Amino acid sequence: MLAWLLQAMEEAAAQKQFLQLEPPLFLYHRGVYSNAASVWSQNPKALQAQTGRFDICAQLSENLCLLILNNQQWQDLCQHLAIDVSNTAKTLNQLCELLNNSNLEMPAQLQGLTCNTDNSTTAPFMLLFKPLRNLQLYDIQDLLPDS
Repeated sequence: MLAWLLQAMEEAAAQKQFLQLEPPLFLYHRGVYSNAASVWSQNPKALQAQTGRFDICAQLSENLCLLILNNQQWQDLCQHLAIDVSNTAKTLNQLCELLNNSNLEMPAQLQGLTCNTDNSTTAPFMLLFKPLRNLQLYDIQDLLPDS
């Protein structure tokens, strides 16, 4: 099933569709700070689209190389994987679940992927394959009220 993901990634790589992010840059995530594939954003306000117990802020500890799937590649991938394409954050979370429940190894030279559905130069959401490889925890806030 995830062969479609590898195919989309190979096509994007052949077209040199990469985004390089460099320190010092902060990324934000709502959930658990772990090395599992997860969705991150450069915009802390984007966390509102996420679910989870913790708001996490981490700083890049080294360069991050993301593969950018263009709108057509993204649409095709979602269709083949039978996942919802209407909400990018939700779709990336579904893709994370598929990756985390598989034995698929991602190329070591890539740290994640993003999609460019509106031809912008920024990536509102990005899927990081192994976040702890490139991120250093900066802050974590528990969203549950004190007991």
